[in-house]
Amino acid sequence: MINFYHRFLPNIAATLSPLYGALKSSKPRQELVWSQEMKQAFLNGKTALANAAMLVHPYTDCPLALTSDASDVAVGAVLEQFNKAHVPRKNNIVADCVSRSRTTNAVSLGIDYVGMARAQAASIDVQAYKTAFTCLEITNTRLNEQGPELVCDVSTGRPRPIVPPDFRHTVFDVVHNLSHPGVKATVEMVSDKFVWHGMREQVSRWVKECHHCQSSKIQNHTKAPLEHLSVPEKRFSHINIDIVGPLPFSSGFTYLLTIIDRNTRWPEAIPLRGITTPECVHALNTGWIARFGIPVSSDHGSQFTSSLWSEIAARHTSDYHPQANGMIERFHRTLKTALKARLTCPNWVEELPWVLLGLRTTPKEDLAYSSASRVAPCCSDVFAYRSHYSTAYAIPVTLTVSVFGGGGLCCVWTYFGQ
Repeated sequence: MINFYHRFLPNIAATLSPLYGALKSSKPRQELVWSQEMKQAFLNGKTALANAAMLVHPYTDCPLALTSDASDVAVGAVLEQFNKAHVPRKNNIVADCVSRSRTTNAVSLGIDYVGMARAQAASIDVQAYKTAFTCLEITNTRLNEQGPELVCDVSTGRPRPIVPPDFRHTVFDVVHNLSHPGVKATVEMVSDKFVWHGMREQVSRWVKECHHCQSSKIQNHTKAPLEHLSVPEKRFSHINIDIVGPLPFSSGFTYLLTIIDRNTRWPEAIPLRGITTPECVHALNTGWIARFGIPVSSDHGSQFTSSLWSEIAARHTSDYHPQANGMIERFHRTLKTALKARLTCPNWVEELPWVLLGLRTTPKEDLAYSSASRVAPCCSDVFAYRSHYSTAYAIPVTLTVSVFGGGGLCCVWTYFGQ
């Protein structure tokens, strides 16, 4: 029984500690020596249990309450009687709503209820509520013991003052300016504390006219029509460009200028030491425009919106919509994954050309061909090249002969930065 009621018995574990200690014997079937300390702990436990479950005769002048509950296998109930008298918090261990003295339900911050009472007495509209046929229960009551008598509606179980016209906007400001909620929330908060005719319409209009809400909230979610970007018919006539980084420091570089041709899907990644506009333009000129031409499409990064960048006839995608530059953004994921998988040391600049080589010769699932085959469709053999580092690499002929019209290995390795 004590185990069942232990949560209602304060410090019962400490009270019964001698009994618990007697049960911790390491030897089985050891004779139990009943000591005076154990006897006293047992008696104290009985007393605590009796005091916690003490029953008294019911009061004839207090109502009875039957509290019940049920589950799939059992049903239980208890007959209770409460004496609804205010108990000070220091004398009530388990404080509940009965232990709290009555407080006002209306917002008092910044509202002159004495002035509101005088305005109610002088307002014909407020006095008309007393004789009008409405669902409201109009009476004169006080919001607190020291406050003035106000004409209030008590149909909701709490007094709601009838607000005269001169105080309506003041009431709205007090409620709405706390956190500037929306129309629905403000109407609910005001109607919970106050009442007047046409309140919902007026409060809704005032919320929409609130200067602070207009300057800090998005009122109209306007979506611009999507621009259709068709796949260009000519190679290198339309490219997407972006920046990746900052990356771990490698040979003085921390960024990548990434470029991809929308027709052939030919990717390029140029290491950068910084991402200023002159550096980006120089990398684009030497790494792409000198070979393939000018057309560019970029996002709205600060490097791509300068006057210097506009001289190369760049187009910009929508702000905060990376999917508008989706081809290059998707290439970033593939490039980063490939670099992570290949790297055995932090020097990613050394491995970057070989990662790009693999990406260019990998067939695209949606196109069934690689970007290298679109640039040089006549060759597909692979041969081994031994560099001055005495390391063998497999290089597709696709990238050595056709791209540069017979320039040979010298042109290819210059292109890859070797």
